[in-house]
Amino acid sequence: MVTIHTNMSKIVNLRVHVAPVGFEIDRIAIPAKQMKADRVWLLMHAEPSKDQAQGYMEKIRTQLKKEKIEVQIAHSNRFDLFKILRALREIVQKEDGNDIFVNCSSGSKIQAIACMMACMMFQGKTKLTPYYAEPESYSSVKGEQLSSGLKSVVKLPAYEIHTPKPVLVQALKIIQENGGKIDILVNNAGIFPKVKPLHEISEEEWNDTIDVNLTGQFRFTKAAIPHLMKTNGCIVNVSSDAGLKSFENFEADAYTASKGALVLLTKAWAIEYAKYKIRVNCVCPGIVETDMTRPYLENEVDRAMAVAEHPIGRIGIPEDVAKAIFYLVSDDSSWITGVILPVDGGITTK
Repeated sequence: MVTIHTNMSKIVNLRVHVAPVGFEIDRIAIPAKQMKADRVWLLMHAEPSKDQAQGYMEKIRTQLKKEKIEVQIAHSNRFDLFKILRALREIVQKEDGNDIFVNCSSGSKIQAIACMMACMMFQGKTKLTPYYAEPESYSSVKGEQLSSGLKSVVKLPAYEIHTPKPVLVQALKIIQENGGKIDILVNNAGIFPKVKPLHEISEEEWNDTIDVNLTGQFRFTKAAIPHLMKTNGCIVNVSSDAGLKSFENFEADAYTASKGALVLLTKAWAIEYAKYKIRVNCVCPGIVETDMTRPYLENEVDRAMAVAEHPIGRIGIPEDVAKAIFYLVSDDSSWITGVILPVDGGITTK
């Protein structure tokens, strides 16, 4: 016999909650009700006779059943991170294709860590969303649940673990083969967003551009600085002429913001790390023919307009920028730091 519930689970994704059970009721039951859960998995200790949370589990189950929310029980050793992860993986496998919301606030610290790790490790076609349930108040009376009520539910970032790109693995291999020594960092990673006016840019598009073009430079620089301190190395940031001036009809505000910020960060880092003999400079290319810019240069009219923008009469090539960077990382520029060097065929002089 096929049940209605089974049929529905094949038609739509079910909203499934997963919550470790500690000494709280409201932090599990109220979010499940408010977020309209279809099913709740309660994660209990593997030895029920030694689990002091059994009474809380029964109260949670009673409340959820009143709301017609299905309750399932899973067991793991609440003191063993890997066994908790194994139990969470089994739940994810059973709920394949459904939307899973993982409560990272209802159990112990080690259970919270396991829940966040599970959301990173098991993310796939089954969507996992970690969340934190903030209570209205905390109890000071021994024997009562640790908190009561629900102030808000905060969805947490669902980070994912990816296999590193081969180029990054190769970079790490080069560093390792040279005894972990880093002499030069060139922050050249960047993306160009879809051209559109500010009021049409989504927050996601804005964040994607800032994350790669600015936050990415921060991450790499932060990781490299301890090594550069040992070698008195140098940094070159690759900004853009768009970080130096505004251009008519150039509607790429997140790009402009990220590149302008990188110009000022160059000056800030140059001062901040001069005492470690680390030099920090920046190049600001104009229009350079690369895979990123080529779609905007496909027809003769667009290419002619781009050429006309540059007083020197041509579009840049990657070697133009590479030679400028090579100079700034060489001993020939040993007395240069905090410099913002346009490499743009004269476009910023206009």
